[in-house]
Amino acid sequence: MEKLINDFSIGTIMFVWQLFILLGLITAFWAMIVLAKDQRENLGIKLLVFVSFFIIPLFSSIFYLIHYYSKRKNAIR
Repeated sequence: MEKLINDFSIGTIMFVWQLFILLGLITAFWAMIVLAKDQRENLGIKLLVFVSFFIIPLFSSIFYLIHYYSKRKNAIR
């Protein structure tokens, strides 16, 4: 039963995290479209928005998945 509860909690965390990433991607695409239409903003602002809304969540989710599967792989042994 404890294993089921632990798997459920990890599954719930993963679902919420992927939902957060999806909403971040939608926000990033919206921000890129708005900034692409606005010619007054310089390239630095556009890159900052892209990095903060897309690259950082993408890398953090990759690191989270690597940590999760390495921890799970060690627990199986």
